[in-house]
Amino acid sequence: SDRTLIATFKKTTSGSYTNTLTIDASNADSKNMGGTKVTYFVPITIPSDGVYSVTVGTKGRNTDKYIDIYMPSSGSVSVSGFTSYTGDTYTADGVTYTQKYYKRYGSNSSTWKTNSIITNATFKAGTYYLGLTDNYGNASYRNVVVTAQSNVFPTNQNDYTVIYKDQWGNTLNEYTVTDTTGSTIYPTEPGYVKTQGYNLTSWEWVNNDTGNSGTITVSGDEKATESLALEPGTTVFTAKYTVMTEYTMQLTFSSEATLYYPNDENDTVYTYEWTGGNSVGISYFGRIKLVADETKGGKSFSYWTLNGMKYSEEREIYFCIWCDADFVAVYGDSDNVTNKPFSYIDKYVRLLGFNEIDDDSNHRVVFDCAYMLPEGYTYVEAGMIYSYAESNLTDVSFTQDQLDSVANNTSATLGTVNTNSTIAVISLLSPVSDEAHQYTCSITGVRKGKTRAARSYLIYKDSSGNVGIVLSENYTTAVTPTEASESTVIQPEADFTA
Repeated sequence: SDRTLIATFKKTTSGSYTNTLTIDASNADSKNMGGTKVTYFVPITIPSDGVYSVTVGTKGRNTDKYIDIYMPSSGSVSVSGFTSYTGDTYTADGVTYTQKYYKRYGSNSSTWKTNSIITNATFKAGTYYLGLTDNYGNASYRNVVVTAQSNVFPTNQNDYTVIYKDQWGNTLNEYTVTDTTGSTIYPTEPGYVKTQGYNLTSWEWVNNDTGNSGTITVSGDEKATESLALEPGTTVFTAKYTVMTEYTMQLTFSSEATLYYPNDENDTVYTYEWTGGNSVGISYFGRIKLVADETKGGKSFSYWTLNGMKYSEEREIYFCIWCDADFVAVYGDSDNVTNKPFSYIDKYVRLLGFNEIDDDSNHRVVFDCAYMLPEGYTYVEAGMIYSYAESNLTDVSFTQDQLDSVANNTSATLGTVNTNSTIAVISLLSPVSDEAHQYTCSITGVRKGKTRAARSYLIYKDSSGNVGIVLSENYTTAVTPTEASESTVIQPEADFTA
């Protein structure tokens, strides 16, 4: 069975820092810039906005020399004593750097003998290139030293690649972190997508470069019990789960639909039709299929409701059982059947970790959501918006420019483009690879006696490439307890009425 888990992590950084960065310039890339000018390009990475000085170490004949500053489009630098100039470009790793400033030094200038050639320059964080130019390529560049006013350059810098996978080998998230030796990460319970029907029990990790491996256990609240000091190279975290307890559900059913459930774990098309009886055994978070009749009393099927709220306009739906559920097939005029994308949030909310009422770090407010995406539409992003007041969710909206940015920019989410300070956004990083399209959103660290209201959302593209968003028709509200209480849990019963 295909399950989806998106892992998030918390990273802390330890290690030493210095205010100087020394770069070996002896093997700098060189380029003939026309005539007798040969430029050596040395990259410098500015880790944070601030004031810096640059020293060049060189030796060579007494010929005219230049220092150029090449910047990306996102860069910014303010430097005195230089001439502003927009001319030559240099491309590295697919990024074009444009010459913005230059300064000429005469053939007898002693500045090139390991002296600061840029002083008190204000740089914006980013990567720049110094163009060290010498007529006829006579100079031999040894190193470049960048000095900051504060200790911002990490020592023992390494690249760490972190990959998260689920128990079935699906890659969930991958990124590279450049940091100092001693960086640690804490694999955590997923912030917004929970694997349906399973409890997270541990993270198994292995470093593909060193071969070192181990297991980080997960406590009862699905938090990692220890951190891992990263090693340079690629570390893969694989989530391990246990299947939740099975139980017997009581099912009631009408004649306007057909209910199917799998014969065994290999029955992925759900061919087993339930024909009635007192009960049937379904695993906790087990999945069923409901198929509504096309017509009833001369009216066409319009949509399903779940617990009184609109759930799907598809006649055939899948559902993972995580709550008491009352499904109703609604029939109406055929003109009312639109079959559009929509989003759902359940009215039942789970409150976890409030047995320790004053320990906010263990408090979680958990909302169960789902989305439906009919044929002809493609997924862009789903998730949940929430606030401390229901009124902030009533007329919430987003501009077309914001939606287009989410759809066309891989680094943008609804959360990053949101400018409404009264709401917050939890975004799924990838679609739910499950016909039920169900997911869980958790708000952590909520203090006692606080209100949280939420609506789910789905961003999609239609067949013409137009980007749209749909919010759940309802919002769900939870108020956290003021006194210590056991976590609310899903009862091992479900009543399905179609």
